[in-house]
Amino acid sequence: MTATEPSLSEAGSAPGPARRAAPAIGAWLPTWGLITTKNLEIRKRRGLMITVAVLIVAPTILILGLRLLFHAVDPHSYGPAGDPAVFSALSNLMAEFGFIAAAALGAAAGTTDLSEGVFRHLVITGRSRLALYLARIPAGLAILVPLVALAFSMVCLVTSYAGTPNPATVSVYGLDLPEHLD
Repeated sequence: MTATEPSLSEAGSAPGPARRAAPAIGAWLPTWGLITTKNLEIRKRRGLMITVAVLIVAPTILILGLRLLFHAVDPHSYGPAGDPAVFSALSNLMAEFGFIAAAALGAAAGTTDLSEGVFRHLVITGRSRLALYLARIPAGLAILVPLVALAFSMVCLVTSYAGTPNPATVSVYGLDLPEHLD
């Protein structure tokens, strides 16, 4: 009597309680694994990551550091670093440089697979082309959003703590009143 071994396709064809059902291959929404893989591919490009970090965080550190240094050396000529005009100027600067960094990151993320010749191998797996392209959006945002949050929190902290303190009282018609009195 000859016993045959079951093939791999017959054993465990139905998902059991400990196994998850695999997502549909042709689905147009990217899976979490696809997004994290694309994020890892982008993060491994050191030159791109250095460029993005320098474009987003470095102008904020440079301008705030110079303003703090100038105010520490000559406080009568240079105002405090926490001026509301500084906050507005740095917010605009972060928006401009952030746009350049996002464009550089998006261009690199969008062309990596095509330029390396890997995209056709990814399509052969049965993944939707749309899912392969859409996975790049959250992967890029997962890199940009923390950097922008870091730069914006630095601007908020320096402009709120290194500024001129608000007066506790305001003089109105010779009377000293609390500032926030309605």
